[in-house]
Amino acid sequence: MRLAQSFMESRVLLSAVELGVFAHLGGGEDDAAGICAGTDLHPRCAPDFLDALACLGLLERCGTGPAARYRNAPEAALFLDPDGRLPVTGLLEMMGERLFRQWADLTQCLRSGTPQAEAGEGSLFAALYERPGSAGRFAGAMSAASRAGVYALLRKVDLSACRSLLDVGGSTGQLAVLLARRYPQLQAACLDLPALAEAAGEVIESSGLAGRVTFRPADFFTDPLPPADVIVMSLVLHNWGDAQKAHLISAASAALPPGGLLIAMDNLLDDERQERLPALLGSVNMLLQTEAGRGYSAAEFRQWTAAAGFGEVRCEHLSHSLYALVTRKEGAG
Repeated sequence: MRLAQSFMESRVLLSAVELGVFAHLGGGEDDAAGICAGTDLHPRCAPDFLDALACLGLLERCGTGPAARYRNAPEAALFLDPDGRLPVTGLLEMMGERLFRQWADLTQCLRSGTPQAEAGEGSLFAALYERPGSAGRFAGAMSAASRAGVYALLRKVDLSACRSLLDVGGSTGQLAVLLARRYPQLQAACLDLPALAEAAGEVIESSGLAGRVTFRPADFFTDPLPPADVIVMSLVLHNWGDAQKAHLISAASAALPPGGLLIAMDNLLDDERQERLPALLGSVNMLLQTEAGRGYSAAEFRQWTAAAGFGEVRCEHLSHSLYALVTRKEGAG
């Protein structure tokens, strides 16, 4: 029964993010009346809703009844307040706006084998970016999904010998900005669809690194990748079928010099497909979103990279089910 009702807990969390409860409480604590005044929460719903958030460990409650006051729990302050140190609010907003409703149609997808999102493979992102403001919101969600992993990557992969970096499918360039900030010698470029140029330009300009970080508008299935010493693909490969994954890895090989690095960050399936439930659910999500996208394992990645001229693959755990797969193009270097 707990598993059957888990969608209720999920919806309470996502609605709290959408209503701005955690953002409102980012400045301290407040009572139910104050929270209702500062958000879109209706007074009739406040007692049960806020106490449910407290029971979930997302809020802390002081007192009882109408005089009770609420504040963000430590993890909520860290992750759910948009001004927290590691906010994932953009990702949760996307889950509430898109994924929650699409997952309601999972049975139809499993019966038909067809995605239930805006469009099938090859045009999903174009369909997403057609709606006003959608490109920036989706890119922000993907950046939130990988932010903690990028900080872990900085501790586990040394790029001090690299002079140029290309972030393939890099959305608004936040990963390129973080890596360029960590390594002052890097010239970093974010490559993605032209629809993201404006949002990426704002991120890069606000970073103060416009001289070293650039946005490259391109379609990575039709345009060759520009040369770089290291190529990063963060939360990219799982969106596509196996043939497209192999194509992108081969394109990276063509753009890298001998000894150049390819880093793929993704929610990896374990080789035996018996663990890592979040990665398996993420792969099911690809059934809903795309015609052929799916999760993959480190063993499968090794097959694709070996065929494209890469050597040994190192697997680094970053956070949750997010891993980095690191490999060098074979040859001198």
